[in-house]
Amino acid sequence: MKLIDNALAKQSWADFMISWTGGVNFFLRGHSVRQTKYYHLVTSTTHGPPIPGVQDLDQTGPMLAIILRDGEHKKGETSRVAGSWRHRFWKKCFSGMMAMKCMKELNSMGDEEFNFRCRDRNSLPTWREKKIVSWENYDAHKKYFERVYEECSVQWAKKTHVRKQGIDRAHFKGASRDQVSQLSKHNKEKLDISYMPDLPPEAMHVAAGFSLRKGNEQSYYVPRAHISLDMWGASLDVITSIVFPKYELWKSQHSSENGDKTRAAHNFLYKTLPFLATVALQDGIYWVDELPDHEVSIYLTRKFPGYHEWSRNARRQLERQSETQEQNEIMIKFKCNW
Repeated sequence: MKLIDNALAKQSWADFMISWTGGVNFFLRGHSVRQTKYYHLVTSTTHGPPIPGVQDLDQTGPMLAIILRDGEHKKGETSRVAGSWRHRFWKKCFSGMMAMKCMKELNSMGDEEFNFRCRDRNSLPTWREKKIVSWENYDAHKKYFERVYEECSVQWAKKTHVRKQGIDRAHFKGASRDQVSQLSKHNKEKLDISYMPDLPPEAMHVAAGFSLRKGNEQSYYVPRAHISLDMWGASLDVITSIVFPKYELWKSQHSSENGDKTRAAHNFLYKTLPFLATVALQDGIYWVDELPDHEVSIYLTRKFPGYHEWSRNARRQLERQSETQEQNEIMIKFKCNW
């Protein structure tokens, strides 16, 4: 965790963490990170994580994904989808880091920098031009990673090629070669590109920090993802408006006569931002505890009066649940051995 803690302490923490978690969680190339814009983000339940207690595999939770578009991310390739489930550890979670990045960055932008209206038929709304990281080229990306690695005495020959680490861990935790290849987009066969899912569940499962190795299988369960947010608003719309104060303005721009009517805009406003607002509050319980002076923690405690106490109670509740779960697992093992 030393590498992550060092990165989070820096002014440009968000760029590093988006790139690093993207590589570890779903094997995203450094080049693809630099080319991704906010309008490439999409939230969907089509290939989302299993819901605890729900046996119907057609009912899954939400997940954050990136549309890798032909000509924008890599020329000559069919547009594909990359993404991840929420990671079991908050410091390694792409969705969590993207939530905090959006909360920090989008709220600081002026209306002319980030809006959902078109000036004329030939122009794009500014939100479609904004990239998720600030590095303009490989050299800038590489130099930043080298500096963080050197400060932590980390030796990594691949520099920005973090996805090698993610792929190594996925294999180690029991994902099949085919599923890893499908998630990493290494597989070039027509069958895989045209018919097989870009988001294979086994690879997503292990990339989220859970094992599928025989004898050490772990069910996907991220406790913080089930914290109730009822205290902060009667609806998800209200919560999203507090996390993103310009949310209502953006929706009105979208619905106006010259608003961006694309599916990308609709998904970002009505699915992705509410999902990120939820993640920000749920992951934030650990930010304010472990990083109380971080700009993310300061923002959350200012926007949500009483957030410190609520977070403390939420952490205690999750700790009690974890203790109960461990005791149950010990009893099951004891009965099996008996």
